Amino acid sequence: MRTPSWKIALAALAVVTGCGQNTPTTPANPGPGPGPAVLPRGSRTLAIDVKAAEDGDWAAAMQLAINAGVNDVKFSFDWNVLDDGFTGAGVDLVGILEATMASFPVSVTLVLRPLDTVGPTYPAAIPTSPLDNAQALSAFSALIDTLHAHTPGLRARGQIRAIQIGNEIDGYLGTDATRWAQFGHFYRQAAAHVRALDWGNPSLEVSTIIMYGGATDPTTRGLFTAECDSAVDMVTVNYYPLAPDFSMRPPSDVDGDFQTLVDAFPGREIQLQECGYASGTTCGSSEEKQRQFVANVFAAWDKHASQITHIDFTWLTDQSQATVDQWVIDYGMSGSPNEACFRDYLGTLGLRTYAGAGTDKPAFGELAIQAAARGW
Repeated sequence: MRTPSWKIALAALAVVTGCGQNTPTTPANPGPGPGPAVLPRGSRTLAIDVKAAEDGDWAAAMQLAINAGVNDVKFSFDWNVLDDGFTGAGVDLVGILEATMASFPVSVTLVLRPLDTVGPTYPAAIPTSPLDNAQALSAFSALIDTLHAHTPGLRARGQIRAIQIGNEIDGYLGTDATRWAQFGHFYRQAAAHVRALDWGNPSLEVSTIIMYGGATDPTTRGLFTAECDSAVDMVTVNYYPLAPDFSMRPPSDVDGDFQTLVDAFPGREIQLQECGYASGTTCGSSEEKQRQFVANVFAAWDKHASQITHIDFTWLTDQSQATVDQWVIDYGMSGSPNEACFRDYLGTLGLRTYAGAGTDKPAFGELAIQAAARGW
């Protein structure tokens, strides 16, 4: 799922400039509890994609996440937008991030998106065909060098946990073996370049992100394995239990879905970089179903903790109508028979509402209870 880079800029600017006066609290509206037996957190990482509510107070939103037990946050950047920031043609998102995260005791996952769900985000001057053309390979290596140079504080604190190169790459690559070969070459070179630099964290992990459907489809998984598996430190997956019409499958499907995923990659470390369940009624859900989903994710995670090391819940806060409108265009869903369901899905993935300062849905209280029970 995409997150527009300008959204990150506005949210982070709210932190830097001190906007907003909300007092962070612990989550309200808890569910019935974590159950009779849970597995201590161990070395697992609990994350949530922090979005500000309508008030724009990202600092307060971030503190809410930390109070709930979150110890990692993700920042996603399209290549062209990141490049514009470095050259002065746009907002320096990394500079804002560098200044912002010194205030928060959590690790950071950076998602660099030369390729996203619907296609490449290469700067306008760089050809996109083939995906691994020489100019693109050279320019992206230079971008990594610039990112490294612009993150001295994050590196000094060892705060960068992981770097992901490409998001939901199977959405664009599909089952096209030629495209997979091109991106595989691009990814392997980029990953090697990242690993050649000192990011201040000897445990830094590098990977690329695929969707649950691609991870569990034998054909797509075979292409991923052939082109990327040897160069990823972990298998990284975005998981949304969706039916083909973008309605939500029952939250009870989580246990079987997790089992299917770990069976698809026996013995491999797996991370869920996005893990979400909408609460909207148009997409066949409810706030109670969303709460059940969160509880079921923690229970299934306990069963597979030796393999699944990181889960990032999507999102802290619902999206604005304007953002949903733009995403409908970005994904080419305007006029689709499933547009209404798709809109509801995108707009209600948050564990808190969007209006004003936002309010907790039951799922956010459930997350806090489940996290605390395990020692987060």
